[in-house]
Amino acid sequence: MLDKVQKQKWEKISEEEFRYLRKRKFIEGRKSNYYLSYRVVKPTEDEELISEYVTNKSFDDEYFKKLILEYIGNSK
Repeated sequence: MLDKVQKQKWEKISEEEFRYLRKRKFIEGRKSNYYLSYRVVKPTEDEELISEYVTNKSFDDEYFKKLILEYIGNSK
């Protein structure tokens, strides 16, 4: 199942497989645009997989908060 996600063969993943992978936090993202989770990628120590993860992972709220506060601080 993880191989299907990694190779972006989402149409071949059943709803049951999708729920199984999400429940166990093996995948992240939204349906039809999900990717291997950090929990799966990190132990492999594969630089290419880690790079893919970083590319797919969006920034969290703390990052955007920091950017906004920095912008406000610079505009004074």
